[in-house]
Amino acid sequence: MGPCLTRRRNCLGAMLAAGLIAVLTPAISSSGVAREPAPAPKPGWPQRLTLAVLPSQVPPHNYDIWVPLAEHLAGKIGIPVKLTTSNAYEKYLGEVLTNTPELAFVNGLQYLTAHRDGGYEAFVAPAQRMTGRIIVRIDSPIKTIGDLRGKTIAFLPPSAMPGHLQPKAFLLDHGLAAGQDYRIVEVENHNLSINAVVAGRVDAGATGVTPFETMPNETKAKLRILAETPPQSPPVIAVRRDLVPTLKEAIAEALLALDAGTKGRAVLAPLGWKKMIRVTDADYDITREFARKLGLRY
Repeated sequence: MGPCLTRRRNCLGAMLAAGLIAVLTPAISSSGVAREPAPAPKPGWPQRLTLAVLPSQVPPHNYDIWVPLAEHLAGKIGIPVKLTTSNAYEKYLGEVLTNTPELAFVNGLQYLTAHRDGGYEAFVAPAQRMTGRIIVRIDSPIKTIGDLRGKTIAFLPPSAMPGHLQPKAFLLDHGLAAGQDYRIVEVENHNLSINAVVAGRVDAGATGVTPFETMPNETKAKLRILAETPPQSPPVIAVRRDLVPTLKEAIAEALLALDAGTKGRAVLAPLGWKKMIRVTDADYDITREFARKLGLRY
């Protein structure tokens, strides 16, 4: 693990292929600088927490934006936090349900399945709701939603909310049906959707507000936002129901306080978040209604 900590970007692809990223302990930082020994875990707490994160962005970037939060959480609760993900968007939820990590970052629709089939509870979420965007090149002749008729649009895989389901439903509400009025080019993550538009490989692309806003300014300068979808419930860090209440509260306390200071806000910034809030299952009833609208059973 040592060589990978010093060459994390070079090692990341191989580690992701194996379904792993890194073990982040409160005693050692990702730069290898020693910290004060963490207190011993409390009764009923596991020796290590696993946080699964949705592979919504390219692996090196996904890794970089989540490491600060994992390190912060490990330092606050006093036990190691391991990040894990999947090498394919559509495999992710199945792997979560198989491996049952203590914490899983999922979109609203994935949460409904994780709650129903995996015993996960809505727990902590970014304060901003989930909104999809349809983007075009800044010099594109496409000016209105109607101009997308006959065009190619980059979409994430079918379970993606802002990168697939929300824009597809939005376009249908505006009289454009996928496969009939426009052609979908499926890509694996938000970065690839955005970059396909920049490169001119597609006429437009679907993405989320947060992935778009956290792209480099030079990339955003080449793009124009054509439309935004109605918002949905935010993505959520769901917690396994069987975790002891004291651990749940310690995790919540560590995450909910992040917006209170400069260091905490620096942890949230790479994720595109300003603060985190407590959520419950009832907060995802709007997503259940959205699923029914699409003919999905949840």
